[in-house]
Amino acid sequence: MSHSIGGTGGGKIRLHPLPPDGFNPRVASPLELRRYGLPQRPDPAIRPQLAARWDQIFSRKLTYITPTFRSMHELLPRVQLRHPRQDLVTFPLPTWSGAVVHAPDNETFTWVLGQWNVPDVAPPAEGQGDWYSVAWIGIDGNADVTQIGTLQSVSADASGNLSKTCYAWYEWFPNSFAAITNLPVSFGDTMLGLICMESPTEAFFNLLNLTSGIHAGFTFTAPDGTVSLENQAEWILERPEIGSVNPPLPNFGAVYFDSAMGGHGLDFLADGGTDTVLNIVENGVTVATTTVETPTLIKIAYTGLPPFAAGQLLSYGDDGTSGNVADPVVVGFGGWADFEFLFAGQNVADENRIYAVNQNGQLLSYGDAGTPGNVSNPVIVGFGGWQEFEFLFAGQNGAGENRIYAVDQNGQLLSYGDAGTPGNVSNPVIVGFGGWQEFEFLFAGRNLAGENRIYAVDQNGQLLSYGDAGTPGNVSDPMVVGFGGWLQFKFLFASRNLAGENRIYAVDQNGQLLSYGDAGTPGNVSDPVVVGLPSWLEYKFLFGGANASGENRIYAVVA
Repeated sequence: MSHSIGGTGGGKIRLHPLPPDGFNPRVASPLELRRYGLPQRPDPAIRPQLAARWDQIFSRKLTYITPTFRSMHELLPRVQLRHPRQDLVTFPLPTWSGAVVHAPDNETFTWVLGQWNVPDVAPPAEGQGDWYSVAWIGIDGNADVTQIGTLQSVSADASGNLSKTCYAWYEWFPNSFAAITNLPVSFGDTMLGLICMESPTEAFFNLLNLTSGIHAGFTFTAPDGTVSLENQAEWILERPEIGSVNPPLPNFGAVYFDSAMGGHGLDFLADGGTDTVLNIVENGVTVATTTVETPTLIKIAYTGLPPFAAGQLLSYGDDGTSGNVADPVVVGFGGWADFEFLFAGQNVADENRIYAVNQNGQLLSYGDAGTPGNVSNPVIVGFGGWQEFEFLFAGQNGAGENRIYAVDQNGQLLSYGDAGTPGNVSNPVIVGFGGWQEFEFLFAGRNLAGENRIYAVDQNGQLLSYGDAGTPGNVSDPMVVGFGGWLQFKFLFASRNLAGENRIYAVDQNGQLLSYGDAGTPGNVSDPVVVGLPSWLEYKFLFGGANASGENRIYAVVA
């Protein structure tokens, strides 16, 4: 007899006894098939295609196992599968690629079938990181999804060493998500999945590794409060949620969902490739593209990272939430990697400007209207010698005056004003008398109280915060707002996000863009928000500013 065990994260699993040695499903009665957790043979007079597929599967010798389970949160503590609760008729989506079929009026899906290859995966780009993908079939409602599939992941450490894993799992979103730990899965295997809804709160799962011939079946009762609407069926390749963000996909090559069908008993049948096709879009570029090969064969191909060209100037917005910094505007079409310095600030007239130092040592001032390719035709506000500085950045002093700061070869911190006219930037004030060339990072920004500060990272990895009253030699006696570890970053700068919050941005060794707040007290700068997912190591320049409309932006130049 079947027996129940506690579920993993909600709901209950009911296991089925294993068939005896020599069991032949093709001659078994419907009661025997149900007892052993196997799908019924479709009536060939009604659905000959389904009956032929069933015969093909069960004509071979299979190995039946009693599945064991482990919570995915134990295996991958940061993993959550979170699915868009929007109308999936929308063609591009940030996390799903594949096919969806919506039930006609007065109809429901009570089963979904699909066969897919377990794709081998590789990092999408050079560098350290973790990349995940999941392939699955499912029956979905507006507040739940019942699904079974495989997870494929790859990780690269700082030395470029790779580790990869794949395994089977099931989920009844939002409260149950578990790996099937004793069903072997390898890259390149062919999996066959079937979900049958016994009722809106009970599902009958079958998962068969066609390559190895190993089968696992079980029945699952939904967590309390979860009821399936049974209103659509899916065949999906997904970017799963990791630590509240959706990292970029690995390069998975291609996934094929064959036998992509769903229906209600034998009365209603729908092919997977006849309704809605979805593509995953990252940063405005389709990175997983779905093609309907036949009505029941769906191809999902990895089509690559966003193809930004070297030397382009990109403009991003940050709304302050996890992983939101994406979809840039290319505001400069090329040549931006050739500059010696690149930063943003305001001139004396409070106009938002992008400053650059070219190879002739001239200081250029650009405006950004926020539209593609508009950043051009600079004003030469400094006629020469600007390439000789150790640091160059812009900010405001304690009096609210807009300044350009520079560190000369003697280690002095200089403060310039820019009136916006050709060649006017000259005659600096020496606001710091020496030693400023020894810092690893130097930039200006504001803390959370709106105080204008100059930030520096010393050779001990401490983040220091200085005030500038605008008078000679006054910049001294810093506060240590970050106690250590600030040397590890590739980029470090300050800006405001779209909500007007003053932030310190950093790119860590995993390529993530982090956002910190500074309350202005010793050692307070910690616990960042990961606002940009891995890939931020690829830029030559990264800095914050505002465009001509006053929109706060993060600017990047493709290396």
